[in-house]
Amino acid sequence: MNYKETLEALHSIPRRKKEENLHRMNRLMEILGNPHEEQQYIHVAGTNGKGSISRMLEEVLLLSGYRTGLFTSPYIFDFRERIQIDNQMISEEDVIFYFENVKAAGEKLETEGYSFPSEFEVVTAMAFLYFRDQKVDVALIEVGIGGLYDATNVIKPVLSLIASINFDHTAVLGHTLDSIAWHKAGIMKGNPTISTSQQPEVRRVLKKKAEEVSSRLKFTSTREMKFLEMDGLHQKIRYDLRSRKSLTIRLSLLGIHQMLNAGVVLHAAEELKRLGYEKISDEAITLALEKVRWPGRMEVISEKPLLIIDGAHNMDGAINLKESLAFYFPGKSVILLLGMLRDKDVETVTKVLSRNTKKVVCFTPDDFRALEAERLLPLLHEGAVGETADSFQDAIEKALDAYEEGDLILCAGSLYTIGDMEHAFKKHRTRKSRI
Repeated sequence: MNYKETLEALHSIPRRKKEENLHRMNRLMEILGNPHEEQQYIHVAGTNGKGSISRMLEEVLLLSGYRTGLFTSPYIFDFRERIQIDNQMISEEDVIFYFENVKAAGEKLETEGYSFPSEFEVVTAMAFLYFRDQKVDVALIEVGIGGLYDATNVIKPVLSLIASINFDHTAVLGHTLDSIAWHKAGIMKGNPTISTSQQPEVRRVLKKKAEEVSSRLKFTSTREMKFLEMDGLHQKIRYDLRSRKSLTIRLSLLGIHQMLNAGVVLHAAEELKRLGYEKISDEAITLALEKVRWPGRMEVISEKPLLIIDGAHNMDGAINLKESLAFYFPGKSVILLLGMLRDKDVETVTKVLSRNTKKVVCFTPDDFRALEAERLLPLLHEGAVGETADSFQDAIEKALDAYEEGDLILCAGSLYTIGDMEHAFKKHRTRKSRI
């Protein structure tokens, strides 16, 4: 198979109901020689922010001289973003090689009475094999859904990190915060764990789990950080952690929630130094957080016009985004480009994001789970002015037609739309520059 055929084969694996055990994944690992037992891992769970935390900490480790692996999802532009070493994507040739290895193991599984592994299980196994063969010093593994029964949870991490926990994937994780937190707490296995500040019911669940498995659990606090000022498109923040001296950073990622995520990273860096990662320095931390990039998380892709792309697709993410826009860009009128997937909390997110907007342009994402723009339009917040677009390009054109000096264009609703929307905007700019 060539690379295109490999991806087609991977994406055509039938979707099944998620099983509440890891029997199949554990057996798959055994057939492959248990590659996940030969590396050091940092496991990252949470509803919102786990990708940002993983990427920031990876950059810190990379600039400290460690060979790093990163496993994350979803991808924005290229499937190979999901498996990286030293901030470099896995090659197409290696995708083919490791898929064929895991596929053969999956077929052996079927002869033993198991069903073929899910797409996520296959990609997770590919990552473990790749990281082992490339001999990374440490790999950051982002949970797919939940934690306890997630395919990634076959690992025994040296450190677990938990981002903000809120409602998402309720059909799988349950309809209460207690249930969702219980699933995500499953990544604690007696190792040190650092969590961002959480809601009271989530804290209770995490504390109980930590006691059960003898994990030392630490929560970050908003009292440890102080926003100083905006320095261009960087936010300047001072952190006063009890475990170390004060540190001021210029954080490249925008968002109030990113200040909290960076706090988790600082605590993680201190914990890793205690665990033997002695090369981590303040210089590496400050440089890493100043230069780190994580596409689609309140990302400014144009300053004139001001165009921000964010993958907010659940209630927590939508609220964080709206609060951050008001904080960093007060007084600006917002033109919202909105596309949603059917399996998300569509009504809540739509109402939160469309509130107090100048105009909303609804579009249909290019995904089999997409909600049609015509069905999204009636869900807008009362008083919001909206219309539908026929395509990404049409949505950009309508937003720019409504744009006036001082406005802000925001594209949100799904991480899966970010690549297409950014491509549509660049295509628009290229065409306009030729006129």
